[in-house]
Amino acid sequence: MAVGALTAFSFAVLPRLVVPRLGERGAVYVGFAFSTVSYLGYALAAHSWMFYAWMIPFTLGGVGGPALNAIMSHSVPPTEQGELQGATSSITSLTSVIAMWAMPTLFAWFTAKDAPVYFPGASFLAAAICEFGALALFARAIGWRGR
Repeated sequence: MAVGALTAFSFAVLPRLVVPRLGERGAVYVGFAFSTVSYLGYALAAHSWMFYAWMIPFTLGGVGGPALNAIMSHSVPPTEQGELQGATSSITSLTSVIAMWAMPTLFAWFTAKDAPVYFPGASFLAAAICEFGALALFARAIGWRGR
């Protein structure tokens, strides 16, 4: 319930506060960076209360997605908005299908009796690596400067 409420807040309220101050590019960088750090925090959490603590920076990470959507939307003409939305929806669906297989598999593998290393946070570490990869791809494609 806490994650759902904070996620709704991060999508409905935070972009209106963050984007005017940082610009769309800055919001993507901040959002992806906070998400990366949060996933690392989840991966390394030793006690259940730590998950609640990491929800705060994870919420701040929610500004990255809407800002990225705005940048992409500004990058194509009005006649191609449908193609853009279709492509992003397809990629989101594909990655969701992959994640629904990969993340439980990682968890099962790293928590099994014969696991090479007992590490229940492996799925979150994988998420942090993916999020950081997205940040690096964004930086490469868009650049570090400007709004």
